[in-house]
This record gives sequence, structure tokens and C-alpha cells, in this order.
Amino acid sequence: MKMSGYKPPKPSAKNCHNGFPDNWMPGGILTVSSNGKTAGTGVVWALVPANGDANSFRGVKGMLMAFNAENVADELFRSQGADPHTDTANSLGLLSRFCQPTVANGKVFVPNSGDMEPLVSFCHQNRPHTFPLNYALVVYGLK
Repeated sequence: MKMSGYKPPKPSAKNCHNGFPDNWMPGGILTVSSNGKTAGTGVVWALVPANGDANSFRGVKGMLMAFNAENVADELFRSQGADPHTDTANSLGLLSRFCQPTVANGKVFVPNSGDMEPLVSFCHQNRPHTFPLNYALVVYGLK
């Protein structure tokens, strides 16, 4: 699936294996929702890393995207701007790995792993001594 208008950021740091954070993770975590059996209401929600490889780096931003389930080339929503380094009013914060978006009663619930942390790879015995601040459950909803 090609993300319209999306270009990966330039490498800014290397991980323990001399890889750049933009080597990316293979795909994202998906959830499908609809308004019951009503035709044309299906949405595919994708939670993806916005600025790097969350398998090797901490501080990777998450991005929630929505696509028309009948034509996934039709992007309906994205929480980050076209440049994933640019936060928007809908920005998710740091990506929580292995957590899928949950949809209920017209709202999408997504946990984050804090709101800000430098993009850093911790190797071997070099482990972080602090955790990001402001962990949250981010709720996107219909108005």
C-alpha cells in the first residue's frame, strides 16, 4: 500500500548494527471498522511508525492512518502531516509497539508511549535510564 504524499525522512542516527532508523518496520498494525452492515462505511485503520524503525530505536513517533475499506488507495485521515517530523493537532505521540487501534462507538482509541523522546538506539548494556513523560490513551472521535 503506498501512502499518498508520504516520503520517508532523511537518516539522522544509526542503530547498533549501523542501520538507519528509516530502514523502517515491515508494515503496521491494522484494525477494520464499519457502521454495522451499512455499505460504504468500512474503514481500515493503520498504526505505523512515522519517523523510523521502532524495532531498533526509541523515540519513534506513531502515526494513525485511515483508509476507505473498499479502496485502500483512498486515504481518509492521518495524524501526522505529510512530513512525519511535523506534528499536528492530531499527533499521536510516541509509538507503542504491538498495540492495535481499538474502535468503539465512533471513536478510535490508541495508546502512546509518551509524548517526546530523542530518536536513539540503545545497544547491548547501554539501556535508557529514564522513561518518556506523559503516557496516554489518545482518543480520536467523531464530532
